[in-house]
Amino acid sequence: MYDNVVVLNSINHRTLKVRSGMGYDFAKEMNSCILLGQEFLEAAKFYPVVFSVSGETITPVAILGTRKNSFVGPGGRWEAETYMPAFVRRYPYILAEGFSQDGSLTVCIDSDYAGFDNEEGDRLFTDEGENTPVLDGVLEFLKLYHGQYEATKLFIDHIRKLNIFKSVDANMAPAGGETFTYRNFLMIDEEAMHRLPDDEIVKLVRSGYMPWIYANLYSVTNFGRVLTRVENVDKEEA
Repeated sequence: MYDNVVVLNSINHRTLKVRSGMGYDFAKEMNSCILLGQEFLEAAKFYPVVFSVSGETITPVAILGTRKNSFVGPGGRWEAETYMPAFVRRYPYILAEGFSQDGSLTVCIDSDYAGFDNEEGDRLFTDEGENTPVLDGVLEFLKLYHGQYEATKLFIDHIRKLNIFKSVDANMAPAGGETFTYRNFLMIDEEAMHRLPDDEIVKLVRSGYMPWIYANLYSVTNFGRVLTRVENVDKEEA
């Protein structure tokens, strides 16, 4: 999704403007996207909320479709009245590592974003190189996102230590289409959780993790809803 990440600064981007209402075509090829733990309850109303595995890294994700995003329609419109993950909402901005000598996070942008312009839109910097209210709002959102991302990692570490993840495959077979299989994603093993000592259950409750766990368990019913969306999209494109 981020094609050309560069550091945002008031020298190179003094006159840069960002246009609103550009739509979400940048996300239309994504069949899943990262979720924050704080989003689980709302996201679980619309998407399967599961955990993706890459090496030793476990990441919560929302399933958006099979081979592409079934929630982005014509004109780049995100399906009305469905929750839009923060991962999508933060684009084209990101706090990234590897751009500073001290290892701190740096505000970056995808310079290929179609909404960036020097002629139309809202400026990110004033003529004096100060942040505009638009950029201040972006920075506040990015800091909030990063804090919640770190909190989500703590949740993942906690569940991993309790050994209550289980590996699951899911087959989605659109009518008249090719079966798509999600392999080796993780879910909470409810039976394993119920076997935990009482003090560990209390910790899950008091930490606020229990609603996140049940959001994961409840959300798997949305695989059928996503499959229906995929079938409807296929009909529209046929």
